[in-house]
Amino acid sequence: MSGRIGNFKIGDLVTLSAYGKSTSQNECVADAVEFGNVTYGMITKFSHHNANYPITVQWVGYTGAVTIPTAFFFRELKYYRGVR
Repeated sequence: MSGRIGNFKIGDLVTLSAYGKSTSQNECVADAVEFGNVTYGMITKFSHHNANYPITVQWVGYTGAVTIPTAFFFRELKYYRGVR
């Protein structure tokens, strides 16, 4: 495995893209981002390329109070650019 899926590599900081926020399975992550509980995550692992959601993200600041998804398709994520 090359260590990349799409343009992402392990260790990249990411957040939900507009597409990722619009999907129903990511509602709780989008809510956490909206309320400032979770701002970004780090890519920690890639599954095999044929997986539906091959990118594993560990969310920074996540308290575990609600179960949120950790597996994503590359279209659901974008690079985190910091607070503007």
